[in-house]
Amino acid sequence: LDRIGPVNYKGLLTPWEEPTDAFYMYRSYYADKNTEPMVYIVSHTWPNRWMKPGIKDSIYVYSNCDEVELFNDLNGSSLGRKKKNGIGTHFQWDQVNIQYNVLYAVGYVNGKAVARDVIVLHHLPQSPNFKQLYANAKPLTKPTAGYNYIYRINCGGPEYKDENGNVWKADKGFATSWTKDFPELPINFASQRRIFSPIKGTNDWKLFQDFRYGKDKLSYEFALPDGEYLVELYFIEPWLGIGGGINATGMRLFDVAISDKIVLNDLDIWKEAGTNAALKKTVKAKISAGKMVISFPESKSGQAIISAIAIASTNKGITTKSTSSFISGLSCENCKERNWLDIGQQQYSNEAIQFNSLPSNLFGADWIQLNNKTQKQTVSFVPTTELDIFLAVKKSATQPPAGELTKTELITDEESNTGYNVYRKRYAKDEKVTLTIDQNVVLAFLPVNKMQPAYDLKPITSYRTNIAIISEAVVKDSVNGRLCTVIKSNAETIIQWPVQTGVGDIYSITMKYYYPKEEPLKAKLQLFDAGGNRMIDEAVQFTFTRVGKWNQFTVNTGSQINAGNYVVKLVAENGVELAISGIEIQ
Repeated sequence: LDRIGPVNYKGLLTPWEEPTDAFYMYRSYYADKNTEPMVYIVSHTWPNRWMKPGIKDSIYVYSNCDEVELFNDLNGSSLGRKKKNGIGTHFQWDQVNIQYNVLYAVGYVNGKAVARDVIVLHHLPQSPNFKQLYANAKPLTKPTAGYNYIYRINCGGPEYKDENGNVWKADKGFATSWTKDFPELPINFASQRRIFSPIKGTNDWKLFQDFRYGKDKLSYEFALPDGEYLVELYFIEPWLGIGGGINATGMRLFDVAISDKIVLNDLDIWKEAGTNAALKKTVKAKISAGKMVISFPESKSGQAIISAIAIASTNKGITTKSTSSFISGLSCENCKERNWLDIGQQQYSNEAIQFNSLPSNLFGADWIQLNNKTQKQTVSFVPTTELDIFLAVKKSATQPPAGELTKTELITDEESNTGYNVYRKRYAKDEKVTLTIDQNVVLAFLPVNKMQPAYDLKPITSYRTNIAIISEAVVKDSVNGRLCTVIKSNAETIIQWPVQTGVGDIYSITMKYYYPKEEPLKAKLQLFDAGGNRMIDEAVQFTFTRVGKWNQFTVNTGSQINAGNYVVKLVAENGVELAISGIEIQ
């Protein structure tokens, strides 16, 4: 032990000790020496960090080992070995030549390799020893002889063809979760995640890299005739124990039930397989009432998690339910309907161009994939529900499509310097959609829902003092260092702003103000359309504001208003000394 006191530190006091008591602090290395060695490359959730090979900076590795060596391949292309620079510091590599799609770190204690971590990157050439990541792979997805496979579901992910040529359906129309209690939310995207780490023990990484997670409200339902079935359940532990350093036994512990009967009790994925390693469980189950429900009734620790489900029967006559689609009658040449749009996917089926960056609302969208970038054709289909159609158009394209500009961007590794502008147009159910797409266009679509868009997808427009229309009782002045309008009379006073909305949507109006009086001031905030029709007449209140500060309040239109020109009016009486710096429309 090293004595480093005395110090005063309230965090060490017991309830009966005085804050003035002095304590000697001791620093112990005992716990550190008995912690399992670990090494972690920052970060596993950032596979799209580089688009091209070359000299790179700021590659971080966290480790409690004495030394760490970083490689750009499996046991090859060393980027150098570094020594620990004290407790609480990280290992860092700058000005290193990154040529391949693998970062591999090895931690050493007393010169012995004791911990390892690896990540796979998008966009870069495959490393020479990449196939070593598939060492000891087992044919987990090989069908059991004598069985007719009715359902194969890639939980939380798109359609996938495994190493045996079997097709796993996209996870659409089978799962339910907590979103069933909230009709405005898109149910397919609830409790879904994916990782990009290599998966040990299988060649079918993509089947295991996406998954659903949850507790008692997560379940899967399959229409099936009564009888006995073979059920294959596939799992990984995606987070606990990455890079070593922890015994994660019991940290994720859950049950699996089929039609209310427990078939797996206290499943501990990490204890059985480790981190990011495939685990398969096969059970037999009898069902009645024409359906099979797979649920997770108890989680003693953490949350349940599942990557894939397969259901089979010895009855050869049972057929599968088709995966639900948001469109019908797709007409195009050499193009395909795809699900679960994500970074790292190929933009074209026969070319290696990948998506690098997507607007947040397009993650998980359905989309149309062309054969190659030289292909140009007309695509038509009919929505089976009300759809938002998104067209991402290269910024270099000369002709913008019909629809509203969303002010978001899509980027591929071919268009890293220019990217695509994203437009949106809404189509009714059964309204035929006909669009021309080529190498300049990415076409995606989502069912319309009532969920508000992400905050960063809702642009804010500010309207300040310079455009405010004021009456004689109002002057333009400066308060707290900010230009504003100030009311100078107790008579009824009106301040108004001409505003413009670019798209049909629900809008909020935020007003920023300064009011030095203790007694709250009541007023009205109104919204009028171009024809003078009153859309909002909201009672508002201005409260005391401390000197040097500004307050604000927000109201919204409550329902969708059209794109166009409007007028926002503030109507106040007895409002002397009220200062308004402006409004924001979002």
